[in-house]
Amino acid sequence: MTISDESNSGVHHDSWIAVFALLLLFALTAAAPLTALTGGDVAGEGSLLRQVGFIVIFGVAFVGVKGYSDLSKIIELPRSIILTLMFCAVTLYWAIDPEIGARRLILTCVIISTIFMLVHYLSIERSIEQARIVLSCVLLANFASVLLFPQYAIHQEEAFGDPGLAGDWRGIYPEKNAAGAITAFTIILYIFHAGASSFMYRAVIVGASFVFLYFSGSKTSFALVILSIIFGWIYSKYNSKYNHVIFWSLCFVLCVMGIIMMNYWDELLMPFSREDALTGRVQIWPIMIAYLSEHPFGAGFGSFWNIGADSPIYVYSMNKTWIKKITSAHNGYLDIASQIGLVGLGAVVITFVIIPLSDLAINATVYKPRGAIVFAILIFCIGHNFTESSILDRDNIVQIFFMFSLALLSTMRKESPLDTVSEEPSRSEAVAQKMYNEI
Repeated sequence: MTISDESNSGVHHDSWIAVFALLLLFALTAAAPLTALTGGDVAGEGSLLRQVGFIVIFGVAFVGVKGYSDLSKIIELPRSIILTLMFCAVTLYWAIDPEIGARRLILTCVIISTIFMLVHYLSIERSIEQARIVLSCVLLANFASVLLFPQYAIHQEEAFGDPGLAGDWRGIYPEKNAAGAITAFTIILYIFHAGASSFMYRAVIVGASFVFLYFSGSKTSFALVILSIIFGWIYSKYNSKYNHVIFWSLCFVLCVMGIIMMNYWDELLMPFSREDALTGRVQIWPIMIAYLSEHPFGAGFGSFWNIGADSPIYVYSMNKTWIKKITSAHNGYLDIASQIGLVGLGAVVITFVIIPLSDLAINATVYKPRGAIVFAILIFCIGHNFTESSILDRDNIVQIFFMFSLALLSTMRKESPLDTVSEEPSRSEAVAQKMYNEI
């Protein structure tokens, strides 16, 4: 197969509607923290603007991919994701507030379905291109806001706010964590797989992103993006014929870690015994664990946080009144367990962590430069959920890119390793194409 054969490969080039829908999806995702300010999510109403926006985008995407001629495109999802979402729906049966939970689950399903529909239809190259366009625009807007409106774009000292935030850049976002996460994704998408972008352009974007991320003070995103880049680079050099070596090495490491944890558990937990550890997150987690110990099946999807006075946090927060004012556990795995229980947590970990990572490691047909993007995004999202909550959280920035990476991976199974929408491939792509043809 050659690049000229792409018209017969299932890649569609004439659907400007689908391209427009994907651009809108990423744009609304980037604006999600801003639109959330207009909603009453603490009481469970949500933001009408966000809800209507994503439903409209779903409709545009449906038309763009010609879903009316094949309704199965609506559920072009891996079976594991479909089963996990079905389990979330089952938990609405015992949910504390099934109405709020149902609304949140429907919006989550609509967004996930939209992402998979569009990525499958547009191909990997064009999907990455649209993401890069929006991310570069957001980066430009962040820098512009810092220069033009520093009183807003830079955290100021507040009478009752966190003094540690003063001076941190947040750009157009209400807080630095959202700005840090989206900047980290900008770095990952531009540092791996050149595509049709020049080296100099990518270098400028990556360099500027690192500058903004550094001044944002978002330590979690900064550390994770470095880790993601390292793992992505390792993956790009990795040969699947060494899978058995990696498997037994991983087993050995897990055994050693298990022995260390059994013998030095108290010492390992000592750094987390301070109440200010991880900016106070360690005070929230025991409360979540206490709730899970009494409710192993959870509160029902979307029925723990932000449902008004019925939220379990008001009962379990005890005398720590500040915890009653937050909206998540700052740990995606504890948050999803509190909603759909321990069984649901197991299903989520298998579906969104174990299966995709093992698929990337085992599948020898994945084109490494593209696979490195997916691998790096997955590492970032998986790690990010240890200190923030985003798994199955509707239009959360990290959740959107988590699903985007899974959609890219799913598409890689369907496309030839070198299918591309670029009429003029880069030199590296041309060399790779030549090697592929020779094989």
